[in-house]
Amino acid sequence: MKRMRRISILLLTALLLACVPTPDTEYIVNKTDGILESRIRETAAPEGDAVPTGGQPFPDRWETTFDTSGGGIVTGNAAILQKADGVYP
Repeated sequence: MKRMRRISILLLTALLLACVPTPDTEYIVNKTDGILESRIRETAAPEGDAVPTGGQPFPDRWETTFDTSGGGIVTGNAAILQKADGVYP
């Protein structure tokens, strides 16, 4: 009897929740009206600059070495290729 009562309460609750009307208002996608995008454009680096925020040019090679927990040594050595005009998307 208790099991039947629990099942009927569960079904009644599901039916009542399914009858809630859909809201007529639209979803809020962006409250800022383009403020963030305009600030990003204002602070963007000038086109053609291949200099990071530190003020130093990008290196031509990247090298690193570190020890692993197992006692091995890992070495990384890679060339950094740059576009001739220095403009990246």
